[in-house]
Amino acid sequence: MLENGETPKQLLARCKYILAKKQNDWTENQIQRATLLFKYFPELETAYHQTLAFRNIYENQQKSIC
Repeated sequence: MLENGETPKQLLARCKYILAKKQNDWTENQIQRATLLFKYFPELETAYHQTLAFRNIYENQQKSIC
């Protein structure tokens, strides 16, 4: 069991929507859950930030085209 009372498997299942959103759009509960997720799964944090960087490149290209 983790600090929030969930098992690692439950944490992973409940974070799937968090990882699809930008950090600015997270609720307080999602922030706490993501902090715990990234503590136990640092590879996911790396992948999450790389995904955000890629998304920013794409969004900036779209703005310059319009």
